[in-house]
Amino acid sequence: MTPAVHSNPNPGRWRAELSFTNQTETELRVYPITPAGRRGRVIRIEPSQNATFNARLGGVYVVESEDGKIHEVHSPSFPPRNVVIE
Repeated sequence: MTPAVHSNPNPGRWRAELSFTNQTETELRVYPITPAGRRGRVIRIEPSQNATFNARLGGVYVVESEDGKIHEVHSPSFPPRNVVIE
């Protein structure tokens, strides 16, 4: 069974940058989600910093805060967008 939250594994998906800006007072952890629904390698974003991913449409990313107060799921879109976490 495929998990409810997973990336689209199909080839030919368009590239779309996905940027995150951390406007919180705690570190954010961003995980890409694989087509099997597993977490990929973590990217840490310090307060007042940002990170940009070279993603593809159909990809899924989970954002969590170090203190556990933030848990969000995001996907790239076209045109590319910046996700601000406050």
